Amino acid sequence: MGKKTWSPGASIHRFLKETFFVPLKEQRQILENICDAITSTIPQVQEAMENYPGFKEMGKQMLFAWNQGVSSMRDKKAYALPLWNSTAKIQQLSDPPKSKIARTIIGNSEGLGLRGNNKRLSS
Repeated sequence: MGKKTWSPGASIHRFLKETFFVPLKEQRQILENICDAITSTIPQVQEAMENYPGFKEMGKQMLFAWNQGVSSMRDKKAYALPLWNSTAKIQQLSDPPKSKIARTIIGNSEGLGLRGNNKRLSS
C-alpha cells in the first residue's frame, strides 16, 4: 500500500479488506487464532531453550518478535482487542542480545573530503 516498512501499522486492516476482501470481523478471528497458536507454542519454545543451550538466544529472539508483532496488532483501534495474555510470560525473560551485524557505510573513502568543519588537512 505504498509503504516501505515491515510494520503493518494502522493500515493492515484496510490492506486485508481491500486486497483479499477479508471483513474486519473475520480479521479479528484470524488474529485471535494466531494468538492462540503462538500461546500454545510458547511452552515448547521455552522447553527447547532449556534443553538445548545453543537455542536459548534464538528462542528469546523468536518469543520477543512474536510478542512485539502480536501486541502491535492488538493495540490497533481497528481490532480493539484486549492485551495479549502471553506478554507476561515473555517479559520475564532477559532481553535478547543486540544484533552484531556489521554495517557498511557507503560513500566514505579516504579519497573523498569531509563535509563542513571537518575538512581533511593536506600534508
